[in-house]
Amino acid sequence: MFSNTCQAYCTFWQKYPALLIGISLLIGSVCCLRFQLYYLVVLAALILPITKNLKLFCLSTIAILIGFASILFRYPEVTLTSEKLLGVGKFKPQSIKMASSPFYRSLLYQGTLIDFHTKKQTYHNIPCSIYLPIYGKRPICNATYEIEGNLEQKSSRLFVLKPTKKKIWKKTAPFFSLIEWRFSAKELISRHIHNQVSDRTTAVFLSALVTGQIDERLLTMQFGKLGLQHLLVISGFHFALLAYLLRSVFNYLFPFKTTALMTLLCLSFYYVFLGDSPSIQRAYIAIAALLMGELIGYPSSGLNAIGLGLIVELCVRPLSVLELGFQLTFLCTLAILLLYQPTEHVLSYFLPKRTEKERKQMPVIDKYAYNILYFLRSSFSVNIAVHIATVPLLLYLFHQFPLLSIVYNLFFPYCVALSCLLLFPSLILYFIPKACSFVFKINELFSTAILHVTSYPPIKLQFSLRTDAITPTMLGLYLTVLFLGAIAFHEKISLQKASNPIF
Repeated sequence: MFSNTCQAYCTFWQKYPALLIGISLLIGSVCCLRFQLYYLVVLAALILPITKNLKLFCLSTIAILIGFASILFRYPEVTLTSEKLLGVGKFKPQSIKMASSPFYRSLLYQGTLIDFHTKKQTYHNIPCSIYLPIYGKRPICNATYEIEGNLEQKSSRLFVLKPTKKKIWKKTAPFFSLIEWRFSAKELISRHIHNQVSDRTTAVFLSALVTGQIDERLLTMQFGKLGLQHLLVISGFHFALLAYLLRSVFNYLFPFKTTALMTLLCLSFYYVFLGDSPSIQRAYIAIAALLMGELIGYPSSGLNAIGLGLIVELCVRPLSVLELGFQLTFLCTLAILLLYQPTEHVLSYFLPKRTEKERKQMPVIDKYAYNILYFLRSSFSVNIAVHIATVPLLLYLFHQFPLLSIVYNLFFPYCVALSCLLLFPSLILYFIPKACSFVFKINELFSTAILHVTSYPPIKLQFSLRTDAITPTMLGLYLTVLFLGAIAFHEKISLQKASNPIF
């Protein structure tokens, strides 16, 4: 029994080596950041089934060591000697965006303090954020700056530098960067949407769907109360919609491979415009892998694509494992890919599947009814799969989970999808003002209506699960057992399909 189980897991990793390497890198990185005893269980679950396959064992072991070393040497843990340290540092900006607090809005510069000199000590390679007023002249993000200020430590690898007032940022090393172009382009598109849409909240919502940035706290809070905040950031959901639109247009103009190439080029430009946050990078890599597979005639798998996304993200920005966006985007995607089949299998007992022969023999009305039930089963399956994986994480982080999230996530993503499908063409019609305004007006009416649904949810149904009992050990072991079971089910279904091609 044990040997058969190990063989099933080994077969799974042979089919998806990119996922194995990505998870191994993740485990190595997390072990370096903060080692806990339950990591040994996770390591055993990953390593033991592949010990007889030398190639997989070596790949996994090397990836774990690389992940560990990447954090250890690139971002060693730093502890400041006091709460605030006055000094001079060289800051290299890596992103700029608008940020909101309960009291004011500001510009958030994120980057790395290459070094920071105090009277007693010098610190190196510190992840750092700088908040500046939104008004007045600001530093351009195309150079490394020498800045005097107070450095504060928020966590082991999170620091904030408060520049000394009236001290000029000295430009020391210019470099080529798209940061300024990206920020200006997003601001330009946001202003265009606000000019076209009269309702400010709707304009902010539509702007977030395109740029992936939102600084409206009320809208964020309303979506957060319903577990819908993931719709306000760019993810695979948005990339898939844009890819669908592009392919629908290009299919009428070009042959199959040219369509794939043109779609890939357009999505690549959109990726450059958006930036490389974890959810954006994962979504782009997944869809780019799919399109490149079509170009070279080699089919791509979703599990290998998510593994490739993990590899790229952890090699480029190892500390992204600490970000909630990284944790949720990869966890949700993995849940859909691995837990969808088991949940659909269970729901099939209540909403049974029909063979192709049975569907052909159905009356017309029954066919429509079956298609609706099929759609409902698929929606329920995705919804349940995602919540099974993410609810424990959300309870651990926030100690509460709104139950209305389960209901709203059944239908609201489709409403947002329609807003996106209207929004992208309206932006493309920029040079045809009347057509652009007409599509925007339709979208404004629809989007304002759906935002009303989030602004005024049924008060009597606003219940939340609340607990602070979930520990990191409980969460880690739960996810390990959950995905081990999902992999076992995945391989069982694969064997059934191989033994019975009609299955």
